[in-house]
Amino acid sequence: MGNYHRKIIMNVILLIIIIIHSIQIDAKQSVYVNEMFTYVALGDSVPAGYGLPSPLENSYPKLFSEMLKNDNNNVIDINLAESGITTEELLNKLMNFSDDELSLLKTADLLTLNIGGNNLLQPLLSSIRINEAATPSQKVRMALRVLLLSPDEILIDA
Repeated sequence: MGNYHRKIIMNVILLIIIIIHSIQIDAKQSVYVNEMFTYVALGDSVPAGYGLPSPLENSYPKLFSEMLKNDNNNVIDINLAESGITTEELLNKLMNFSDDELSLLKTADLLTLNIGGNNLLQPLLSSIRINEAATPSQKVRMALRVLLLSPDEILIDA
């Protein structure tokens, strides 16, 4: 295939991408502007805003919701995240949701899920000796230091 044919194919592909992109922009503007948009966040301490000053106002779901409100003033944000929750605990919580709560999840326009950090940290925190007087954030920092050590730097008591 010559250069001429490659240029034609590349131009056609570029044209298709531009058309698809413009259709998506038009669809977004016509569907969501001035209509109710529901955003639900599920997960652990990360979406709950653990450790942040004013977690309800500074968590990433709230900040993301504020960005969505720049495009659409009718955004409802619902943060169902819970600090310390594991994947299994979230699954149990979801299985015990009321019909109204399940309906909310099914009809949400956007749902984010951030889970699993506690599944990794809790066993690690319980397997290493950490000062019991340490704050939760100090314990996490200590555990992360252990994770970052090379295998020859880890001292194991026999």
